Amino acid sequence: MPRRWCLLVTSFFVWTGFAHAAPPSKGKKPAKRTAKPAEDAKPAEPAKAPEKPLTEAEKIVEKMVTALGGREVLEAIRSMYATGTVTAITRVGNRSARLHFYTMKPTYQRVDQFFGSQVFSLTTYPGGGWIRQNGAILNLPRSMIEVTESEAARQELELRYRKEGVQVTQMGARDINGTPCHVILFQDKKGRQTTYYIAKKTHLLYKRTYLGPHPLGQGQVSISTVQRDYRWLKIDGKKVQVPFVLESYIGGNKTSTIRFQKIQLNATNVNKKVFRIPSPVE
Repeated sequence: MPRRWCLLVTSFFVWTGFAHAAPPSKGKKPAKRTAKPAEDAKPAEPAKAPEKPLTEAEKIVEKMVTALGGREVLEAIRSMYATGTVTAITRVGNRSARLHFYTMKPTYQRVDQFFGSQVFSLTTYPGGGWIRQNGAILNLPRSMIEVTESEAARQELELRYRKEGVQVTQMGARDINGTPCHVILFQDKKGRQTTYYIAKKTHLLYKRTYLGPHPLGQGQVSISTVQRDYRWLKIDGKKVQVPFVLESYIGGNKTSTIRFQKIQLNATNVNKKVFRIPSPVE
């Protein structure tokens, strides 16, 4: 029973007990009575201050959350396993590979790329990570750990901004690849900024951009992700929209395109063992 109803019920019985007490006998001075509170009565909790009304920028963010499936279902997603293909864009040409992708909250992620018989793995977790290439296993360089930390600070801002006091500002509108978008700027209490480009027609996140550390330790650089080809997936009897195509940009230059073929939410094959550094015999 909610506490507020416990307090109401307790007050009711205290009142009725006093109202139906036996009257004093005639000719005798009534004994002085001291009201004794019920043993289970609790002091009333201070009233909570009402939440501030949403700003116009926050209303746009909330429309995005609703379009994706709603806050409840988004917060229920704990992990994901996906397969598909990735095309890496390099100076010497494009390279394509099969892809297995694992992620788990709060900041665990593993990407296995299969280039023919060669396997390249990149795994990150809170405070570290590792790389496997051509059988060799190396600890993740500090520059790439900084990249993952910067990315982790920007995860799910649309779900965290009110609780964590992140400032949300509408910066006008802009067409991105022919898609009219609202431009929404998030700024957390540490001054880190992230820009969302939210499609006006669908209310879905189309592009996200921020200034972060370069993966090769070459200072700060613009890092962007375009998300498209949203599809509905089921989770715990509810539905959520997930992008099946991710395009990555560093410094304005396109670096890769991921096309997922299959996505499983709260997958049973995703746990902490997936992200631990393997032994040489593995």
